[in-house]
Amino acid sequence: MTKGKNILLMVLAVVVGLFVGGLVNMWIIGQLPNFFPYPDGLDPSRPEDIATFIKNAPIGAFVMVWLAHWGQAFFGGIVAALIAPKNKLKCALIVGLLSLAGGVAAIFMIPSPIWNVIVDLIGYLPAAWLGAKLASVLFPSRSSND
Repeated sequence: MTKGKNILLMVLAVVVGLFVGGLVNMWIIGQLPNFFPYPDGLDPSRPEDIATFIKNAPIGAFVMVWLAHWGQAFFGGIVAALIAPKNKLKCALIVGLLSLAGGVAAIFMIPSPIWNVIVDLIGYLPAAWLGAKLASVLFPSRSSND
């Protein structure tokens, strides 16, 4: 395979990994009100309403958000590692890093307790790493050339 084709496939791997990871994140976040109902009148599309919800949210709601964010990095990392022809771990970690960047951006849009910020941000890169490692275990024939 040519170098240009490898690079193109690695970029595609990261983009598709981010897309799939984003779907996982949105799906889990979408389930949040099923487990932890929003107060009447809360509009989840308004950051200030979400900030109000966070002030009174139970710990389970925070855990669910962590799982959504880390799930984005984890499943995105799996997909990136499976698609990339080379540098699979690097591609997965790029997905994790870009997911982390999204998490940092969210901190500025939606205020949250500092303990939640720290726990949330710590998980992205390990989740992406685990996703890449799981991909190599589940699909060993695709794990060469890394």
